[in-house]
Order: sequence, then C-alpha cells, then structure tokens
Amino acid sequence: MRHRAKAVATLIAVSTIFPELVTGSTPIFKFVYPVTLFILFVGYGLAVLLVREIAVRLRLSYWGIYLLGFAYAIVNEGLLAKTLLLNQALPIEQYNHYGYFAGVSFPWTLTISAWHALASVLLPIVFTYWLFPGEKRERWVRNRTLAELAVFVVLITGLVFFSPIRMRGTVPLYL
Repeated sequence: MRHRAKAVATLIAVSTIFPELVTGSTPIFKFVYPVTLFILFVGYGLAVLLVREIAVRLRLSYWGIYLLGFAYAIVNEGLLAKTLLLNQALPIEQYNHYGYFAGVSFPWTLTISAWHALASVLLPIVFTYWLFPGEKRERWVRNRTLAELAVFVVLITGLVFFSPIRMRGTVPLYL
C-alpha cells in the first residue's frame, strides 16, 4: 500500500471512529452494524476527507481547517443527526429548551460545532499529518474524484435527512 493510500485510510478510519467512541455516542458494539458503519463512514470519514482536500486546495492553515470544521458540523448535526433543529431530547439535556429560536437550538449549535470542528475534523487531520508528514500538502484525490465524493456524501446526507428516521444524539442509535 502506497504512503498516500495509507494516509487516506488512516484519516478515514480515525475520523470515522474517534469522535463517536470518545463521546460514547456510538458504543463500540454498534460499529459492527453495517448501516451504522456506512453512515459513520460517509458522514465522518468521507466528509472529513473532503474537508481536508478543500483545505489543501485552498492552502488553509490549521485555523482554516478548524473553521471548515464548523461547516462540517452543521452538515453532521443538522442534516445527519438532526439535533440542531431540536428543542428537546438533545444529547446533553442542559441544552433542552435553551436558546431555541427560529427552529434552531443556537447554544447547542455553537457547542457541538466547536466540538466537531476540533474532534471530528482538526484532530484526525493533524494526527494523520503526524503519521504521514510527507503527505501534508499533497492532494490525495483527483479533482474529478473529489467532485464524485462530494456528490456521494451530499446524496447520502440528503437521503438520511429526508428519511423518517429520527436519530438521538449523533449517528444512528436507533439500531
């Protein structure tokens, strides 16, 4: 396996598993469920790879990657987990009925976005760069592949968002 392929696999694996295990949102035994693993793979692994590739193409610093992580969090928690739109039954109950305006839980949005920007995006990318320093500034996927990945992630995210499935916490604890 080439260095670049190992770097891609590492980033996808770390970003798919690390944030969910650290928070306990997805217990380790749930990772064996194919649907759970698939949604985590797309919603974390491939999405973070997209963020990383955009950051490389725009020559962003770690701060820029962190800011892109906020946009990622809106997609993850707003469209996949659908928690940004909840007034109650939030993963951290202290945010229930707090700061809810125009259909959005603003305090929860800021908190979970900061968390995802750090734990789901920046830390997996920095960890991967630490393991593969020679790959830091290199593009890992071609432009066409990047566009295809983006379409795939948007398609799966849209299907999950418009599905009748209501997820509590992050990705599917309904299984």
